[in-house]
Amino acid sequence: LLVAEMSPRPLLLLFRGKIGAVERAHFELGRATRTVDATLRALLRALGRLSPAAMRAWKAAARRDLNIGIQAGATPASTAFAIAPETAQAIASLGGRIVFTVYAPALLSRSARRRA
Repeated sequence: LLVAEMSPRPLLLLFRGKIGAVERAHFELGRATRTVDATLRALLRALGRLSPAAMRAWKAAARRDLNIGIQAGATPASTAFAIAPETAQAIASLGGRIVFTVYAPALLSRSARRRA
């Protein structure tokens, strides 16, 4: 029920299945946002539209992670990502965690490095 209500809009289902003994579902927004806070607020809006039964399933989940994926690059040297206190509080009130996954920079082939 939770998966059915979370997708296809505004979220896209990326994965649904078991990892080890744990049933998991991974979603992403169907659109780009300009900030991490905007992404989290969009996820909160999707959660706010759940039916009472789907919200019970959310609350019964072993993990309720809102995971932000960041693709690292060679530049800039650093970047800050701010989350508004009210956004963090809203996530916490739903029993959620904010998680960041940072993906390593893509390695360029030798020929691509010569062109760069």
